[in-house]
Amino acid sequence: MANKNGFTLIETIIGVTLLSFVIVSVLGVFSQIQLNTRYVNDKNLALIFAESRMEEILKYPASILTATSTIDYAYKTGNSIHVQAANPNKSDQFRRTINITAAGSLMNVQVTVEYGYKNLIYPFRVSLNSRRGG
Repeated sequence: MANKNGFTLIETIIGVTLLSFVIVSVLGVFSQIQLNTRYVNDKNLALIFAESRMEEILKYPASILTATSTIDYAYKTGNSIHVQAANPNKSDQFRRTINITAAGSLMNVQVTVEYGYKNLIYPFRVSLNSRRGG
């Protein structure tokens, strides 16, 4: 019987290789979790923008609403959110489009918020639709 007091070089290399695979896998999972969290946060913020504008519009009866289409932009800086009429051309900005159209005595209201702004396109969108009468 041979006396083994430690690990051989081969055992050490195999152990380090297995540990490296485990670490790389765990880091990949954390990276994906971070991306998913950012996507969900942006989607929630887009929903908040859409719902807030929809609530502002729907507090008025249809007789007061006029058929119109408007666009505004929102972007985050730190913990603040800025909304403006002109396109700020900032990364991760939101574009909110409000379309109000007449349908007889009813008014159709559509609020769309697009987000994920990169390379001059918005790949994601949230849209709310409602009809207002009275």
